[in-house]
Amino acid sequence: MLTHGDEREVPVKVWYPKGAKENELPLLIYSPGSFGGADSNETLFLELVSRGYMVMSFNHPYHSFSSKMSDGSKIRVDFNFINEVMTSPGSKELNSTLISLNKWTDIRIDDINEVLDKILDTNSDNNYEKYIDTKRIVLSGHSLGGSAVLAVGRQKADFIRALVILESPFAKDIVGIDGNKYVFTDVEYPLPILHLYSDALYSNIDEIPQYGMNARLMKSDNPIYINEHIEGVGHLGLTDLVLVTPVITNLIDGGLNKRNPPETLLELNGYVLRFLDEYNK
Repeated sequence: MLTHGDEREVPVKVWYPKGAKENELPLLIYSPGSFGGADSNETLFLELVSRGYMVMSFNHPYHSFSSKMSDGSKIRVDFNFINEVMTSPGSKELNSTLISLNKWTDIRIDDINEVLDKILDTNSDNNYEKYIDTKRIVLSGHSLGGSAVLAVGRQKADFIRALVILESPFAKDIVGIDGNKYVFTDVEYPLPILHLYSDALYSNIDEIPQYGMNARLMKSDNPIYINEHIEGVGHLGLTDLVLVTPVITNLIDGGLNKRNPPETLLELNGYVLRFLDEYNK
């Protein structure tokens, strides 16, 4: 989905601490969920920056509600994308759901790879790049964004240390369909993953075909796969949207957000910080 003629521009917002030294800062790259923007989990980002991280988060043009481009113009979310997401048949029609998942994630994978390739390139394109410790890069995302970074993690496992995922299916690990189930790759995921779940999925994840790999890793005895359940919240309750518009967020989440939002996000941040202390030293 091009933004200017035959090119696609991808807005990225950057947070980093003052007084950083060259090659010093571990980096977290974040892709938001459907319709979300770069600020979707800013509470987490600010916490990470206070601990010496740099954070880069995406606005994906045509997927985010609004993306401000370098020339000052704004690209609004594509109506067809909204319609596809809202009317996706899910487990009722596995083939068409898989086609949609692949189409949506492919756009984001390209965006993430474009930025990641520039970071890994020794020729710096921006002043802040010199501060990044390219040996300590973490990928993160919510929902559809998490599916995209999980795919990039497999592609670029040699350059990524770990992943922080907020309730996302392993869409690109699906290799086929067998009756009413997806078939997932048997190749073990190569990186540590912290996967955070809400009440929307945690208790019934075995029943949702696109989350088959998630269910498998929940049962794995491999200690690098860490799964945490944040109780009393819904899918969007894992993002800062619950702070901005708590009533609307709770309506979309079907009334699952029963906790004080700052308490939820504080718990989420704690899981992330402990995980990164262990796997991104």
